[in-house]
Amino acid sequence: MLGMMLIVGCLVVLNMITIIYCALRLRHLERKQRQELEALRKEFRIFTGSMTEVGCHLVEIEKQLNDMGEKQIEMADMAYQDGTEIADYDQAKRLAEMGADLQEIMSSCGLTRAEAELLERMQGRVAV
Repeated sequence: MLGMMLIVGCLVVLNMITIIYCALRLRHLERKQRQELEALRKEFRIFTGSMTEVGCHLVEIEKQLNDMGEKQIEMADMAYQDGTEIADYDQAKRLAEMGADLQEIMSSCGLTRAEAELLERMQGRVAV
């Protein structure tokens, strides 16, 4: 009987030690989990702050792009109102399509060599 009580007592003590160990381990894991959660929250705040900045930059870029588009339309309207520059480029384009050489395009349309070469490249021909 005494042997049985001794065994039961040892089992109770062993169970108590196991319970205490598990409680300490659980507390340690909870602390670690809280630290990781706080680190993730901090990273999330940084990420959302960065995304907000990126969004603001995109809005600014879109505004600039729209402004540039409007200016481009205004410039095209002014060129069409003037008419001479557009006509010269249209004529140069037609000459290039018909196979005119650079000198011919430059002299007929009043273009610089660089403009004539660009026009030929745009037509798919290699400038001489």
